Amino acid sequence: MRMQVDREAMILLRALGEEGRSVRRRIERLLKDQYPDDAREIADEPGVYEIFEAGYWIAYEVDKSDPGETVVIIWSIEAN
Repeated sequence: MRMQVDREAMILLRALGEEGRSVRRRIERLLKDQYPDDAREIADEPGVYEIFEAGYWIAYEVDKSDPGETVVIIWSIEAN
């Protein structure tokens, strides 16, 4: 299991500093639970889900195309 984070999302996470601690923890938890109860699939993007944490929407996808490795891809993090 590994994670990929979009460049712009990574820049935002770094800029948030301590304020983004809960957002970073929530993203890390996706490695253990890719489909938490509050995740919802984005209607016009099948297979892409979003979760809400501390005022931010996190959009992500779970890539299981390689049977040997699952990849969680963080596509975007946007303020509410």
